[in-house]
Amino acid sequence: MTQKKIKFLADRFVEGTCPNCGYEHAYGDQCESCGSSLNPTDLINPKSKLSGEKPITKETTHWYLPLGNYENFIKEWIIKRKKK
Repeated sequence: MTQKKIKFLADRFVEGTCPNCGYEHAYGDQCESCGSSLNPTDLINPKSKLSGEKPITKETTHWYLPLGNYENFIKEWIIKRKKK
């Protein structure tokens, strides 16, 4: 998230220096140079690819739904809507 834009950034929209190999254009989820898996908070000098600002971190709540439990219902709902 950036302070001015108040927009949550996906890992790929955060870029910085890889802490493992020093590559300066590593993404928030991986380094294309050395192949390391990263977290956005691992990057050195992270910046938003959208605004160039330094991202801020905020705690968020994530909801995970067991969609497999509702597979038949969802399929039927989509098929019914497609016919309309």
